[in-house]
Amino acid sequence: MRRVQTKEQMYALLRAGCFGNCLRVWDSLEQVLASGYSGLVGLRCLAPGGPFEKRIPLSLVPEHFERLAVRGWRPQSFVLTEWAPDQQLTLQGEVCRSLTHYELRWSSEKTDMRTALRRARIAFGLEALHLLRSHMDAASYDDLQELLDLYRTPDHTPDHVVEFSCFSTCVGLIPGRNTVIWEVRAY
Repeated sequence: MRRVQTKEQMYALLRAGCFGNCLRVWDSLEQVLASGYSGLVGLRCLAPGGPFEKRIPLSLVPEHFERLAVRGWRPQSFVLTEWAPDQQLTLQGEVCRSLTHYELRWSSEKTDMRTALRRARIAFGLEALHLLRSHMDAASYDDLQELLDLYRTPDHTPDHVVEFSCFSTCVGLIPGRNTVIWEVRAY
């Protein structure tokens, strides 16, 4: 049994490819620039519940770090993530599996996950499976099932949560997938 208990552990596993398809993640602005990426980024804090800065042009990242430093946050507390094409979102949310059913908190809002999940709907069982199957391509759905199996707790309580976003186009590091995984966690 694998257990993801901290955000740092989760990001290490994400970057190691243990969660399948994801967007690019960097530890510093210098790494982003060296990669040749020129799009928008998000600043995601490694501490649970920490600040999250959205849709930032690379040229404004130093300004954001300065503002966060005034609030006590150091740049080393953050990772930079490739920004997803929000306008092409079809479904996003968090799914987990218990002994008796699937539970899905979901939204179809075309915005970042935190904002969308504030007004999330909840689906259980067959309704949850229908939503997942109708928005994920077959490979992404298979990837999700594998994650739910790999990160299943013996008694299923509480099981790991998989946070994901589905798009109307292929996205992420693995070709041919329309779904990216943001987190797999038991914290």
